[in-house]
Amino acid sequence: RQDSCTTGALPITVHSRSRSPSPVPDSEFRALYAQLVTLLEHTRTPYFIIGGLATGVLGEPRLTHDVDAIVSVTQTTLVPLLGAAQEAAFTFTHETVTGDLRERGTFRLGFRQSWADLIAASTDLERSAFTRVARYTILGIEANYPSPEDFILLKLIPGRPKDLLDAEAVVARHADNLDRDYLDQWARWSADHMEDFRVPNTLKRLHTRP
Repeated sequence: RQDSCTTGALPITVHSRSRSPSPVPDSEFRALYAQLVTLLEHTRTPYFIIGGLATGVLGEPRLTHDVDAIVSVTQTTLVPLLGAAQEAAFTFTHETVTGDLRERGTFRLGFRQSWADLIAASTDLERSAFTRVARYTILGIEANYPSPEDFILLKLIPGRPKDLLDAEAVVARHADNLDRDYLDQWARWSADHMEDFRVPNTLKRLHTRP
């Protein structure tokens, strides 16, 4: 089965797992995506793609102009990762990356006129999500994506309006196949850690929508 989604003005064909990709036109976005996936896999950095690309794969198409990923990095693994990024023509300063990681837990790698935003995994949910990734081929490039359940949870926790729309789209698309026990377990975990029942309450509303 193939699903169509859109990144900027460029159509993407999503092929489930091992299906061979169709030829696609080159673009700056594709170059960024290819370079980032190659970098993370070459350095054996655990990762999965999130943001607009993951929304298109798991839910409904939406526009995006950058690439977002959650990565597992430590002070030890960050050094070779940044060294390889520099060799791969990503632009950044070590001071900015280390400062952003320390203060916000994220860092940005520029590439030509685009960029990739990387979020350092820091929660039990994110670490669990690494064990459940699936491989999808987009723009002729195979990469790691989160499970529908993990993507829903990662969207519900920040809970911004666009995050809720993305979560709704994934629930609607995968409603018959979602692992409800897994979702409920991590929704309760979120409530315990955040001392806020917003995530389980929102999840319950999504489950009960027609």
